[in-house]
Amino acid sequence: MKYRLSISYIFNGLFRSRKQKESKKKEIDWEKGYYIGQEYVEDEKIHVLIEANFFSPGPVASFSFYLNGNKISVSQTSVVLTLSIERKISEVLFKDLIEKKSKHFILAYIARVLPRINQEILSQKYARAHILMRTFSMYDIVALMVKSSKHSVGLEWPQVTSDFPFKADFQNDTIYMRDYMDAIDSYFRADYNDCVRKIITCVENFFNHHKIQGDGFKNKIKENIPEEKIGPRVIRGNLLFIYKIRNRIVHSNFRIKFSNGWFAKKAIGTVQYLLQSPLNKSGEGVEIIHGLVTQFLMLNDYYGGRSIYDLDDIEWRKNNEYKHEPKFVNTMEDMNEFAFQGLEISTDEKSIIYKK
Repeated sequence: MKYRLSISYIFNGLFRSRKQKESKKKEIDWEKGYYIGQEYVEDEKIHVLIEANFFSPGPVASFSFYLNGNKISVSQTSVVLTLSIERKISEVLFKDLIEKKSKHFILAYIARVLPRINQEILSQKYARAHILMRTFSMYDIVALMVKSSKHSVGLEWPQVTSDFPFKADFQNDTIYMRDYMDAIDSYFRADYNDCVRKIITCVENFFNHHKIQGDGFKNKIKENIPEEKIGPRVIRGNLLFIYKIRNRIVHSNFRIKFSNGWFAKKAIGTVQYLLQSPLNKSGEGVEIIHGLVTQFLMLNDYYGGRSIYDLDDIEWRKNNEYKHEPKFVNTMEDMNEFAFQGLEISTDEKSIIYKK
């Protein structure tokens, strides 16, 4: 029997009708379906203060701003930098935090604002010429608290992530693999300009390592990556645009906005396909590339700027009746077309990147 696999079922984990663990706080009507965080989105809200501490060797000047009506503040005492978020959260969620459950929803609130925080820190770093000022990832949090008017809850974070189960089948001197990992690290620290710079360095070193012929970076792409099929065509077009943006970053004082982290994510995804393409004739490092991308996608879903546990995003989708147009996969060609259409940097997206 031939099954048709719905793309919206595969990729849209926020809204699914299959039964999950029942909430002990509120009856779920499974006939109407269930989405992640439903028991919190539809619950009464209370005011809380979320505080995350980081170690910062460089002194960050205090600053604050509002995002979606929530006050975000950053201050530093000695080497401890404190990010404070004043907002409303679900009362049920707060009770679950006391029972040491559902902290990933709190982490998602922080992940949403951290790119904006890092952008301000970088601005201060360069304006004050202070070398020790640095950006932060979710894994740099050293203490995490949620406080209501009656209780304070300390959350167990950070956590050690164990090794991923794949074999590193490349030599330690494969420099482009190091560049790729460093680009991913820059992404998680929301330093998107550095991410793009390192992505292009990765591609340049990949070309050198595999002795790809061509006069200059752009010609190597145009002469070695065909346009006949959608996969190579998207890789080719994306790489040429990423290279253009990298040159503007390096030579023209261009900066990627904190809200455009998706561009760096697409750059990482594009180069993933290049490193596993026929240009890698020996197949060197293919297994670890796959492993790195698996890590990246998993960690980004949990702790990236748009976590799947972002209750603000989930509530917006619910209130705006957000739905995917159903699409079905019958063949591998269907899957490739869907994947590369999502990866392609469209004309509209290019305009967003250029916009100051």
